Amino acid sequence: MVCFSISSPSHISTPASKTLTSSGVPWAGAPGAFTMGWRAGEGQPEKAGAQKNHLPVDTRPVEALKETCSGMLTSQKGLHWREVELAVQSAVDYYAGDVRAEKTLGRGLERLKDIKKNASFKAENPHELMRCLEVQSIIDNAEMVLAASLERQESRRAPFGFYRVDFPEQDDKEWLAFLALKKKEGKFEFSRIPIKP
Repeated sequence: MVCFSISSPSHISTPASKTLTSSGVPWAGAPGAFTMGWRAGEGQPEKAGAQKNHLPVDTRPVEALKETCSGMLTSQKGLHWREVELAVQSAVDYYAGDVRAEKTLGRGLERLKDIKKNASFKAENPHELMRCLEVQSIIDNAEMVLAASLERQESRRAPFGFYRVDFPEQDDKEWLAFLALKKKEGKFEFSRIPIKP
């Protein structure tokens, strides 16, 4: 368990931030996320206010999102967000579980593409709309996990629990690195960020 504390500025102090500050948060992924979120926000209002010129705004992504949301809210047919989420969870658990291999990971990516292509969402209210959008994000994240698992050709058991039956040994010479992903024109591009031992 990892515990950490966040000290929040007094003008934005909330019961939640006081709890975080006093007790710590026991979750392995949270320290970086919370810390970087706080750090990223420091000084940004002043920087934004001092900016003289602004970049041109491309409204196409906003319009596309508006159309997607309207479609989900007005659709009479479609799947409830929970059905799609369960399908994604099932695919990830089955194809990228404790034991991974090239063929199962590849099949898992195919299943996720099928789910993404064929999932038609229906939302009855703004809360369900938010959950539909969240599930779309979960699908994207699941694709990244399977693609990165397929790319990493080694096993790294402790403390990560990552095991490839087709590459059972740890290979620090080639894979002692973070694997960065970028999606470009529908395909993932990978780069390695070396870790110094």
